[in-house]
Amino acid sequence: MQIARAILAVLAVVALGFFFDDRDDQAIARHLAANGTTSTTTATRVHVRYVSGKGGGYYEVDEVEANVAGLAGPIRLRGLRGPRSDGGILFFAEQEGWQEPTLTSGYASPLAVRYDPRGTTTIDAMAHADLDYWVNSTDAETDLWICGFLAALLLASVVPSAVRAHRARLALVRRLAPVVP
Repeated sequence: MQIARAILAVLAVVALGFFFDDRDDQAIARHLAANGTTSTTTATRVHVRYVSGKGGGYYEVDEVEANVAGLAGPIRLRGLRGPRSDGGILFFAEQEGWQEPTLTSGYASPLAVRYDPRGTTTIDAMAHADLDYWVNSTDAETDLWICGFLAALLLASVVPSAVRAHRARLALVRRLAPVVP
């Protein structure tokens, strides 16, 4: 039972982590939709990493740098979702690292982006497809529901054993306590 509780606690913490990450992407997207400037990239490059798994591994895009006319230097795009409807960003590559994007990555130039030119130290920017996804996304709320459900399961597994332990202590005290007439 202790292992099951530990697994529930870990899953709840993971879901909470996803919530904070998704909430940030959603907030940035809504800010950019309201206050951002639309532009087209002149060049992009993607960082590809290999993700290993039991059924075999795959490559995915985990960072995108884009050059936008009028801005000094490349900017990093936030909230990467890619062209796939399930949210994954598959990339057919033979190596990891920075490289030119392919059409299947969804980040090849020219790419429509929205950015906030008023950024002080960093400039928040998203590809339009990602922005559309995050503005309308319910991922953060779903993450929070999952976290709450797992926390409720954890609580439901802890309360009965706590009640049993309390009753056992009371029974022991009653047995060991002297009988007062």
